[in-house]
Amino acid sequence: PNTNNSAMWKMCEDADANLYVGEYGGAWSDTCAFIHRSHDGGLTWTTVYEGTGRHIHFVRYDPWQDALYAGMGDGVGRQQVLRSLDAGASWQSLSISGCLAQPTDVAFTATHRIFGSDCGDAENCIYRTSDEETFETVLLLDGLRDAYIWDMAGDTEDFIIAGTRAKLVGGSAVAL
Repeated sequence: PNTNNSAMWKMCEDADANLYVGEYGGAWSDTCAFIHRSHDGGLTWTTVYEGTGRHIHFVRYDPWQDALYAGMGDGVGRQQVLRSLDAGASWQSLSISGCLAQPTDVAFTATHRIFGSDCGDAENCIYRTSDEETFETVLLLDGLRDAYIWDMAGDTEDFIIAGTRAKLVGGSAVAL
């Protein structure tokens, strides 16, 4: 719907078969953050969020909480996690504390929402919350500037897999 050379990123489906997609605005503007919903398998779309940010990095459905989460990025002061408890009818901005890099993706466990970050001017991290009020850094990519976390996935055993742009040597397991 936006005409600013936009792209759609990371589509998801909720428990009621509604589709959601975030719009990644192509213009350098703080008025390009949109989330769209489809009730009919993608034939028609309705805008359910218009925000003051450059773009939406992801929209994901959390089956544990029956909630939608979205990450907004770029633009001064626009790094936010958004949450909807009513299928996108309203959105709440969550205050991120700790690692303040913009959220690029999220994975879910029964007890936590775990976010990856993207910050070209600082170290990146993976952070989590269990209450949507306290965010704690659980993995700091120390000294790895531009080590963006691009994609995350979880499984039923509470394992999280994250893809990064960083060149990591070796591997490690982190309790998330």
